[in-house]
Amino acid sequence: MTICRAGNRAFSLAVVFAIWGWLIAGVSVADEGTYSIEQYLNIRSTKGGSWSPDGRRVVYLTNVSGTDQVWQVPSSGGNTRQLTDGKERVAFAEYSPTQDVIAFGMDEGGNERTQIYLMNGDGTGIRPLTQNPKVIHTFGAWSHDGRYIAYASNERDERWFDVYVMEVATGKARRVFEQDGMNEVAAWSWNDRYLVVTNWESNLNNNLYLVELESLKDRHLTPHTGYATYTQVVWPFESKNFYVVSNLTQDWSKLALFRLRRGIVDFLDAAMWDTEALTISRDGKFMAYSLNVNGYSKPFLVDIDRQKTFGQIPLTGGVVNRFAFSPDAKKLLYSFTSPTAPSDLWVFDIASGTNRRLTTSDTAGIDPASFVEPEFLKYPGHGSFVVPAYFYRPRDAQRDGNGAALVYAHGGPEAQERPTFSPLFQYFLSRGVSIFAANVRGSAGYGKTYLTLDDKRNRMNSLRDYALGAEYLKKSGWIHEKRIGVIGGSYGGWVVLAGLTEYPNLWAAGVSIVGISNFETFLEKTGSWRRPLREAEYGSLANDREFLVSISPVHKADRIAAPLMVIQGANDPRVPTNEAEQMVAAVKANGRDVEYLLYADEGHGLTKLKNRLDAYPKMADFLRRHLLRPATATEKPAAN
Repeated sequence: MTICRAGNRAFSLAVVFAIWGWLIAGVSVADEGTYSIEQYLNIRSTKGGSWSPDGRRVVYLTNVSGTDQVWQVPSSGGNTRQLTDGKERVAFAEYSPTQDVIAFGMDEGGNERTQIYLMNGDGTGIRPLTQNPKVIHTFGAWSHDGRYIAYASNERDERWFDVYVMEVATGKARRVFEQDGMNEVAAWSWNDRYLVVTNWESNLNNNLYLVELESLKDRHLTPHTGYATYTQVVWPFESKNFYVVSNLTQDWSKLALFRLRRGIVDFLDAAMWDTEALTISRDGKFMAYSLNVNGYSKPFLVDIDRQKTFGQIPLTGGVVNRFAFSPDAKKLLYSFTSPTAPSDLWVFDIASGTNRRLTTSDTAGIDPASFVEPEFLKYPGHGSFVVPAYFYRPRDAQRDGNGAALVYAHGGPEAQERPTFSPLFQYFLSRGVSIFAANVRGSAGYGKTYLTLDDKRNRMNSLRDYALGAEYLKKSGWIHEKRIGVIGGSYGGWVVLAGLTEYPNLWAAGVSIVGISNFETFLEKTGSWRRPLREAEYGSLANDREFLVSISPVHKADRIAAPLMVIQGANDPRVPTNEAEQMVAAVKANGRDVEYLLYADEGHGLTKLKNRLDAYPKMADFLRRHLLRPATATEKPAAN
């Protein structure tokens, strides 16, 4: 997830639900389950995964200490070792391809102004490579010879990101691509003579440029009309061409061969799903990627020379976040999670076809057999659309029309709800509360057309899809019509606020986390580097101000009937605190029930354990009092 693009469109499910507390009373379950909320919150997970140059070790991120830090494990398995122990989260960690050193990044207090650091492979000798705390640095990649790193930065102008190359030994950096836009590193050429740079015009449209590093001459590679994206560039060894994933002239993002002289000439996968997690071995012999099939990953391992797929990686029912070949191309490292398994690293041996788990995220004494899989379903949305969704129901749920549910609204809005592990989902389920997570129109994973269906003037159609999801629950026979809450973060926070104002009688309670309340002030105050991409999605202040006013919940706060909780990080560069504070003030002015939690050392969501521990009991009490109150005598269960 990058700051320039993907980070703008996705609000981590784990971050959203990391501020949920425990639910008690009001449903036909015991006040206390088998496991405590503290146990669920202590379930660990891993991220990333990068091979050492000799292939003997792997570094990754895990939240064992309360925030994501850098850890190391032998690639053959064995004892893990913590390499960083800072108070701030680590954003990434990448081994040099030739030296026993690791580049990693951290921000401060969630402000996303990431600085890049270097350390030895044993965690010693940490030194900064960038030292401007007012500037954002988005890591790209190491050069193949290990001498340089490439990254993007808004050092020249806060509004724009240029691309830089730094000599690691000296710390000397030079700007190699300058353009007033949102630019980031896509790939190095195999011989390190060129960089492929991505320029984002919107989250639905980008271009690739080829930069010759000696002369700094650049060439536009992807002139096109309409919307198209070019992502996941990988450049094979000794090749004049590279692979890319693109949706040019089609609805789905597919694997393609890009010839520098002719552009895309061959789409290599005909499946009607998006391609993701593309990678290639250093020798150019093997390729790995997966398809996003209704949110689930379907992996492929390809022998490029023989042009055939082989090696059936045994992954089912979950999501692959990353593939990485070992330096000798004999093994494939990947990160995998499912609704019943926290994210962990696995190693697939290509020759033998064996699969081995490299890390084991602790489940804090909770029996994994107690975790619940969702039902994948589709329900009628607004108009003639059907909406895909995941419906999690407690193991002991009774179809008596008396259950409670939380509708989860993902962020983005160009994100996708996927079947990954959520400790808080599983906690709620253990307490008898269902979770309903939909991919309404405008979500990723269902093609380019579906992704654009909520743009600008179509914004409220996606909100109607969420409301119809709640109506579906009421008619399902599982859920009581007075026990449906809504929760979401970032754009999902707007869904909560807008849902409470547009459909005030539908919800029992709402929780908005770093949510947008006023699109005018949001676009005025969000990080200036983000505004062009956000206006492409929501509408511009210059041309669409009247419409933006009409969809801003702060102007309709008098309609809110359900209790509301608002949670905000003081350092949020995306959705500044003003969005929370003006909404809280408006709700209070109308005499409605609202609770506000503000955390001084957080940004776009809660990431620090101490803050989550503060938020949990407050959230628990809020939900106990409002969402799960006993039904009155006049409230009847929904009909089966």
